[in-house]
Amino acid sequence: MKLAELQLGSIVRTLAVAAVVLPISLSYAASLNAPLTDEEKLIDKLTIPCISWAFSEKNSSVEETAEERIDDEFGGKVNRKNVCEWVLD
Repeated sequence: MKLAELQLGSIVRTLAVAAVVLPISLSYAASLNAPLTDEEKLIDKLTIPCISWAFSEKNSSVEETAEERIDDEFGGKVNRKNVCEWVLD
C-alpha cells in the first residue's frame, strides 16, 4: 500500500511540475523562432563591421573595409561613431 501511495504522489508531483514548466518552455521556444525585425537584421549585419571599426588602428585597411561596409548598408557616408554606438549598445 505504501509503495502505491508513493508512486501516485510521485506521478501527481511530476504532472504538476509539467503543467507549470511546459507552457513556459513552449513560449520560450516560440520566441527563439520569431522572425527578426528590420532593426535586428540591420544590427546583425553591422555588428562585425562596427567591432572592426571600433578596435582597428586608425587609417588601417581594416578600418577602411569596416567603414565601406557600414556606409554601404546605408547607401552613403554616415556618422560611423553614432551608428556603431547604437549597434554595439
